Amino acid sequence: MRSVHCLNGLIIRYTTSDFRGRAFSLNNTASQTGNMIGPMIGGMIASVWSIHGIFWITGLILLFSVALTHTLTEIRSLDKSKTMYSN
Repeated sequence: MRSVHCLNGLIIRYTTSDFRGRAFSLNNTASQTGNMIGPMIGGMIASVWSIHGIFWITGLILLFSVALTHTLTEIRSLDKSKTMYSN
């Protein structure tokens, strides 16, 4: 079973102790689901386009993930600064 150790550290840091077991379970479920479905989707993409299509789509997904992470981080930091200065 593959796991991402830094994600496990984030789960420990940002979840409460009563939700932590469920968070680890959800993480492992998502990981295993991705390991099962990913090769099937990759095979379908390769059969419709070419093997290069897999890399283009993966690159687009990664760019979207970076943009989403940046946006959510900015929103979260703005929320923290509002609460910090409202007291």
